[in-house]
Amino acid sequence: MDARTEIRRLAYNQTNENEAKMQEDLQNIYIFCKQSVSSEESKLSVKAPPAELLIITLRNLIFPCIVLSFIPETLDVLSGIEAWRIKAEKIADQALVSEEYWPNYKVDYPSGLTDDDRRVLRGIVDAHKVERANYVEITKQYCQLHLHNTWTSSSVEQFIKILRKYFPSLAPATNPNEPYPFLQSFSPAELSSFAELKRSWVELIQQITKGNFVQPEIRVPTEVELQAMTESYLVHVQEQNDKLEKLFDAPGYMYRVGTKLEDVDLDEK
Repeated sequence: MDARTEIRRLAYNQTNENEAKMQEDLQNIYIFCKQSVSSEESKLSVKAPPAELLIITLRNLIFPCIVLSFIPETLDVLSGIEAWRIKAEKIADQALVSEEYWPNYKVDYPSGLTDDDRRVLRGIVDAHKVERANYVEITKQYCQLHLHNTWTSSSVEQFIKILRKYFPSLAPATNPNEPYPFLQSFSPAELSSFAELKRSWVELIQQITKGNFVQPEIRVPTEVELQAMTESYLVHVQEQNDKLEKLFDAPGYMYRVGTKLEDVDLDEK
C-alpha cells in the first residue's frame, strides 16, 4: 500500500471520541507519517502536504473539541485544504476545455472521457463558487470564535493584538502587524465580507475607551455548529478528490486530458 493510499484511509476515520483510543490513533498516524511521508526517498517530503494529511490534522484540531488556542493554525491547515480543492477544480475545468478542443488535434482518437466523466467534471466546476463561499464563511466563523474567546479569556491588549492580525489596517503605520498567513489567499471582495465583523469589534473597543463597559452583542457560532460546517466542507473536498483520482487513474484511456492530483504543484500560478 503506497503512502497516499494509507493516508487517505486514515483521513476517512474520524477521531475516536474515546481519549485513549484517540491518542493511539494519533500515535499511529504520527509514526506512519514519520516513516513513510517524511523520509528523503518519499516524493511527498518535497511537495505540498497531501490533502489527506491536512484533513487528518484538521479533524484532530476540531474533534472531539475545537482547540481554541490553535485556531490560527487551524485556519492555516484549512487554507491548505482549500488550495487543494481549488487545484482540483482547475484540473476538472482544464480537462473539459481540453476535451472540447480534442478533435482539432487527435481526430482519429477519442479523448477518453465518457458522458459520466463529463458530468463528474462539470459537477466539480459548477460547485466551485458555492464551495468557495462555504470556505470563506467557515473561516469567518473561526475568526469570530477566536476573537470572542480571546476577549473573554485574555487581556484587552492581547485582544487588540489578535484583532490587528486579522485586520492589519487597524494597526498603526508606525507599528504594523503581520497578518495571519491564510488571509493572503483571499480576494479583496472576500476580505470585504469580513467588514461587518471588524466593525462590530471596533465599535466595542470604542465604547470601552469611552468608559462604557458593555458586553459584545456579537453572535458566536457554537462548537457543534462550526464542527458540522467544517466536516461538511471536508467531506465535499474528499469526494471531489476521490472522483478525480478515480477518473484519471482508471485504465483504458489512450490519452489523458487531465493531471493526477498527486502530481500537482500547488505553487503553480
